[in-house]
Amino acid sequence: MTNDFRRTDELFNVNYSITNKRSLMNERFQNKEFGEAINYARSMLEATCKYVYHEITGEEAEISEGRNNYITLKHLSDVTINKLSALISHNEMIIGIKDNVTKIIYGIGNVRNEGSASHGSRIRNIEPQREETLYLMSLAEDTCNFLLKLLYTRTHIEEVNVVNGKFSESDLNNLGEKFEQTDGDFNYKVTDDMIDTFFWVRNEIVIQVTVTFKKPYYDLNTSSESINEYIDDFLPEDVRGKKRNNGEKSFTVYSERHDRNFSINLDETNEGVVAYITNVESD
Repeated sequence: MTNDFRRTDELFNVNYSITNKRSLMNERFQNKEFGEAINYARSMLEATCKYVYHEITGEEAEISEGRNNYITLKHLSDVTINKLSALISHNEMIIGIKDNVTKIIYGIGNVRNEGSASHGSRIRNIEPQREETLYLMSLAEDTCNFLLKLLYTRTHIEEVNVVNGKFSESDLNNLGEKFEQTDGDFNYKVTDDMIDTFFWVRNEIVIQVTVTFKKPYYDLNTSSESINEYIDDFLPEDVRGKKRNNGEKSFTVYSERHDRNFSINLDETNEGVVAYITNVESD
């Protein structure tokens, strides 16, 4: 079905560690290593909780909430959801289902602990079957998406319309034109006499921004400072002004907040200077 709700079930792509765990989870499942798949499902949940907690508090959960820099998954999920519920509207909704979400996370952790991919045991471990593994993977991914989407849509942790941030047409004053693509992707273009800005959006997150600085208003020799300042508007807040030069027309920057590298590449064309601002990680 074209409008099946599962067409946008792709994990919210905002943190490399989380999406990497998801990729490894799927890889192990395809290889019929079901215990390892559940192991990575648990790791994905743990990475998500730690990311959400850090975004809200600016602190590491295992240091602030744990003991000797260690925190159990149950306690981690509990404190993360508590922190998140305090910041969103209708927080009584999240408080009401908090215990159930925590039980899902903790339950997946327990299944992992019973499998052979976990710690050594005196007695033999019971391996999960394919259907059980698929169900737990789906629960883990849905729970991660639930926490990440609440974080991004309700708490405004990152400015909108930056690479790796949430796209907002209204914040662009609805001045652009939207072009639908496949699998829920779309492009959005805002034009004026001096600058064209082109957004590539996937699953509500800006993947790439392409900016054309038009002639005769811009060129690399005389406009580099103003071009760099404009480019910064589309980068996460923690890396603005910190670009590392890889040559005259290529820059990279690492965001600790998102655990991602970003690239800025400049190209001189007949139209003017074209800047490609993108997340260079491949998940």
